[in-house]
Amino acid sequence: MQFKLSTIVVLILSGLAVGQSSPMSSLEGKSARLKLISAISSKLPRDSRFQARLNEPLEGVGHALLPQGTLFEGHVDPTPARRMIRSGSLRLVFDRMVLPDGTHWPANLALTSVQYQKVKTDAEGTIRPKRSKKRLLFQIGGALLIAKVADDISEVAAASVTKGFARFIGLGAAAGFVLLQKGGEVKVPEGTDIEVMFGRDSELLPMGLTASPQPASPQQ
Repeated sequence: MQFKLSTIVVLILSGLAVGQSSPMSSLEGKSARLKLISAISSKLPRDSRFQARLNEPLEGVGHALLPQGTLFEGHVDPTPARRMIRSGSLRLVFDRMVLPDGTHWPANLALTSVQYQKVKTDAEGTIRPKRSKKRLLFQIGGALLIAKVADDISEVAAASVTKGFARFIGLGAAAGFVLLQKGGEVKVPEGTDIEVMFGRDSELLPMGLTASPQPASPQQ
């Protein structure tokens, strides 16, 4: 009887302990909309810092998973535009989220979209510029102009140059002009909304954020 009583007491205490630590709310797979409070660009130095803020609470079932005003901090992984019309690109790497009370947690977020009409986001979360019609028209017009000028110069410079060969020189000059053109850069202004999704390794937060978070490090 004494053994059974001790077992019952242990089970009751274990149940209470589990009840105190649960329920736990996982952020994995949750989507949120943040607002950039830093302008970002593919021309920024690598590892430049950026910040974004949660303007509305992230709600769970009957409770808030993250409060309004939660700050997300991270760094950029840019690739500047290059010649041969190679556009720049930009990845956002989220490092941590800072709660309104100043405590912070690690953050594993994936960018899913950017609400800015001049850029697009691929399936891997990389931001790329959309092709500008004005830029495309400039490149086509410039190539045609270069081809015509080179064609005319070739015919005038040497009487022995055939018309077909002069045209070939003109096309080569036009191709060279196009290859020397840089692609567009990624530029996203401050205040732009971005959509993110929490990854598999997101922290587990108790209801009401009652867990003991890491203290915020002092600002440099």
